[in-house]
Amino acid sequence: MADKNAFVFCMADGRRVGEAKNFAQFKDLMKKVPLESVLFHANRGDFSNWLAYIGETALAQKVVKVKGSTGSVRTKLMSVLAPSMAKKVLTKIKKGGKK
Repeated sequence: MADKNAFVFCMADGRRVGEAKNFAQFKDLMKKVPLESVLFHANRGDFSNWLAYIGETALAQKVVKVKGSTGSVRTKLMSVLAPSMAKKVLTKIKKGGKK
């Protein structure tokens, strides 16, 4: 059973191909799941909806603009997500948390 706050990566036919329970897992799975799943969710606005749901509103507004039908969609999404992930790690380090 999926965590109610998790993002479940699926194929267009409904097959599950990954589940991210947090932002770090989401970013990691974005690199690994089949491109078809990335395109499916990007073009439906699922990524931006989930990011807004977990409180990443500014990031959601950037991600919603990324759509298409080629591998460049994954590359664009990763370039949007990377700076946000780096910021989260730095904030955690400054607060004395683990990476």
